[in-house]
Amino acid sequence: MFVTVSLYRVRTGEEDALIALYEDWERRQQPQAGGYLSGELLRSINDPREFIAIMHFESMEAARALGNDPEQTAWFQRIVSLNDVPPILNEYRREWSS
Repeated sequence: MFVTVSLYRVRTGEEDALIALYEDWERRQQPQAGGYLSGELLRSINDPREFIAIMHFESMEAARALGNDPEQTAWFQRIVSLNDVPPILNEYRREWSS
C-alpha cells in the first residue's frame, strides 16, 4: 500500500471551502481514480485552520497517475489557493498494519 499525507494551513474563513473541495473530489474524481483505496481529511482540535489529508492507494504508480491527471492538478491548485503557506506533501509506504 502507498499513502500520501498532505498538511494544510488554510487562511481564516477558508476552512469550509477546503472541506467542500474534498467532498467535490469524492463525487466527481474518485470514481475515475484507479488504484485509490480510501482517504480522510482530519481537522486539528487545537487549530481549526490546520488539516491533514491521508489518501491510500494500491501502489505508488496509482498515486502518481492520479497526480498527473490535469483535472486533479486543477483541483489541487484550488486547494493551494486556500492556504496561508504552501501545503506539505509526503509519501509513505506501509510497513506494518494491524
